[in-house]
Amino acid sequence: MSRSAKTRAEQHIETLLSQLPPDSPRYRALASARDFKSSWVSLGEQLQSVRRHQLYSEWGYDSFDDYCRLEIRIKRLTALKLTNAYRFLEKREPELLKEPADSGTIPDYRAVDLLRQADEEAGFGEDDYRQLRAAVIEQGRSLPTVQRQFNQVARAAEPAAATTRRSLQSALAAIRRLQNALQPLPQHAEFCRQPLDQLARQLEQELASGIDEDEESAEQTG
Repeated sequence: MSRSAKTRAEQHIETLLSQLPPDSPRYRALASARDFKSSWVSLGEQLQSVRRHQLYSEWGYDSFDDYCRLEIRIKRLTALKLTNAYRFLEKREPELLKEPADSGTIPDYRAVDLLRQADEEAGFGEDDYRQLRAAVIEQGRSLPTVQRQFNQVARAAEPAAATTRRSLQSALAAIRRLQNALQPLPQHAEFCRQPLDQLARQLEQELASGIDEDEESAEQTG
């Protein structure tokens, strides 16, 4: 993001903050977005709460994605990585969440998300996962170093990963076709809308984990 665009986003957030009670969930989420550069953990926690409890609907947004884009001013993939990384630390590395935000011991959220992928999706063996965890959590290696280490192992498992990716894409396409086919049948479409939307979002999240390094670099500009 350019400096001028970043400044506009900051001004937008500050304007909203001035209109909200400081103890409200909406204020806390915006304040975390304002302080994102110094501590991603707080924003990840707030976004997870907003999505889990669908607070965005109380604030006039149709979807979590719209809330992130229009109010917090971050891209969808950034929000996914933040919430996924926070959820992973909460589940697998809870001690890290007790560290002060400015301690310098909390890894980059993108590195944490790579570790999450290794644990949940990428078919890493125990030794490979342990080595990646050491690089991310214990040694605090840079994101490019962690990315290279992740890619080396992920490429070895690429045939299985590619098959999974194609299956996810096929399933998502089938959902979209079903949604289109149901449009002339409004009662049936409404009955199926929520479960189909939820399943489509889940498939999109899993597919988003496989974006290439160029998209990762572009996402950082957000």
